[in-house]
Amino acid sequence: MMITAAPAPPAAGSAPCAAARRRCRPHSHRGRPRFSGQTRVGRYSWARYYHPQLQRFVSEDPIGFRGRDFNLFAYVRNNPLRFIDPLGLDYLDVHVSAGTPWFVGGTGGAMFQGGCVYPYVGGGLVTPGASPAVTWSPSSVTTGWNVGLQVNFGPAFQVGYSFGENGGFFWEVGGSMPPGASLTAYYVFDRVYCKPKAPAVSSKSSQ
Repeated sequence: MMITAAPAPPAAGSAPCAAARRRCRPHSHRGRPRFSGQTRVGRYSWARYYHPQLQRFVSEDPIGFRGRDFNLFAYVRNNPLRFIDPLGLDYLDVHVSAGTPWFVGGTGGAMFQGGCVYPYVGGGLVTPGASPAVTWSPSSVTTGWNVGLQVNFGPAFQVGYSFGENGGFFWEVGGSMPPGASLTAYYVFDRVYCKPKAPAVSSKSSQ
């Protein structure tokens, strides 16, 4: 199936956005053109390159085998009629929250998405003691201010809201010990490191 550029995103007050009962996010998969640029080796689809002549991606899926497919060049297991990839990327959140006996404390860590690292730090209401956690979210990292409520009792769950440009509600799930809870506001900084991408296959080599 030939992938073509998506139509222009609807305006914030248009029927599709009103029907979805959510504001249009200009840089979300739903509200942006499918391809962000044209290069000599193909079209850059925000996370990897797509080759129109080969009708396939020529860059690996940035989340690797977590996409549950041994073919890292495929899209939704080559079955778009059954599966979808609405967000394009997910992220891993590794952090520690530490509270004082007065239930005031801080939190800090880093989010890992598509080979990039986004550090963050913040504070708020935290149960006494330190509680490290590793959680996963199907959303994309949103830089800027976020608020989150997390509960740890072996398994860890967090729900929150991002105030950044592509913000909105999000959730995370994972594991943490010892038990604890926190309600914090934290600032996610822009990426400080990104794993170098492998060069895309050129059109000459594919002939």
